[in-house]
Amino acid sequence: MVSLPAHARCVVIGCGIVGNSVAYHLTRLGWRDVVLLDKGPLPNPGGSTGHASNFIYLVDHSKEMTALTMDSVRQYKELGVFIQSGGIEVARTKERMQELTRRMASAGSWGIEGVSLLNPMQVKELVPYIDESMVLGGFSTAGVGVVDSLRAGTLMRENGQAAGALHVAPKTEVTGIDVEHGRVRRVRTTDGDIEAEAVVITCGVWSPRVARMAGARIPLTPAVHQMIDIGPVPRFRGAKSDIEHPIVRDMDTNMYERQAGGDLEIGSYAHRPILYDPEDLPPVEQAALSPTEFPFTQADFEEQMQHALELMPEIVGDESVGVKYAINGILSLTPDGMPVLGESPDVSGLWSAAAVWVKEGPGTGKALAEWMVHGESEIDLHSSDIARFHEHQKTRAHVRARAAEGFNKTYGIVHPNEQWASNRNIRLAPFHARERELGAVFFEAAGWERPQW
Repeated sequence: MVSLPAHARCVVIGCGIVGNSVAYHLTRLGWRDVVLLDKGPLPNPGGSTGHASNFIYLVDHSKEMTALTMDSVRQYKELGVFIQSGGIEVARTKERMQELTRRMASAGSWGIEGVSLLNPMQVKELVPYIDESMVLGGFSTAGVGVVDSLRAGTLMRENGQAAGALHVAPKTEVTGIDVEHGRVRRVRTTDGDIEAEAVVITCGVWSPRVARMAGARIPLTPAVHQMIDIGPVPRFRGAKSDIEHPIVRDMDTNMYERQAGGDLEIGSYAHRPILYDPEDLPPVEQAALSPTEFPFTQADFEEQMQHALELMPEIVGDESVGVKYAINGILSLTPDGMPVLGESPDVSGLWSAAAVWVKEGPGTGKALAEWMVHGESEIDLHSSDIARFHEHQKTRAHVRARAAEGFNKTYGIVHPNEQWASNRNIRLAPFHARERELGAVFFEAAGWERPQW
């Protein structure tokens, strides 16, 4: 049984990369008596961090997400857990090649260096096992790489503990969060209660369930991301590190392929959206692998294997190369694809850092800690602010509908101001029917249908 302190300046719930980062940066900024706990064991408590592919692409059309990613890469490098490999986003269509020119523009706007557009032969030179006849070109980013996110989290915890400011409690489950007069007061756990001035929920796919203990809402849904490892790959025999070739994003098929030591990892965002509720996730002790590694559904991956065979026939078509590991990994999706960060509008002192992926984990932890300590963060988190959601956008129906629609757009060509198609006509003005009769085309604003033209 873990001996918990009776009082904490802050309790951080969840020991994935985000929770470790938030706790560490709070102590770095001067907060003492910070408690970090998780119901799972360490160093891998069983969340999405434990099975993440762990690669980081730098360029996003969102300035906010790019800034969080770049700061995360800086921190990973300082911790000594980052391997730079380079990465190439390949295009199979003319439309995708045009989109890659937008990627170049975004890279220039956000100050990302080492980027270039490649022709098929240049792609082949960097990734010799690719079939260059399948692509029209690619977008290369030299700064792409992979990280050891579990090791990074361990180092952050150790740094906080070494400063005498952090108490870590694994295998400690939260059973309740008490709220008094609209403000969080204590966290109840299987190992005792902690009076808390602030609480941060960094529980990934479990975040909505934990938030409900305090009467708050974090709008996200657990969703499946399929991934397999195949090997051993003859070309990778004798590899001296986890990755020695650029990571490939096959953008038009919503897939990626990356070397993983002597194997090839293939991941997909192209299969049908498979959504769960947080209550569907098994306890740590009942999970076959981990609570966020579900059994692989082969039928959902058949088309993706064909796409991988087309792009990398040398490896995928080699009969000596077999499937070594295959899962339906569980990750968090939100209605608009952005993280859920900030102090809850429902409960004062209750903070969220949810739907954050490995690529932006440390940067998000630092930014949230700054927000908590100083009242603002160096990186503007406006697009990720939990307060952005209107009441109808917090419903299960809305979250699942938008998450399902957005899943297959993970690598999609999404135009600025492109409208969502799902869960529309929620808020209608009295003259909406007449506008529709006159042929109006509508856009959505806070759930309201407004005529665009």
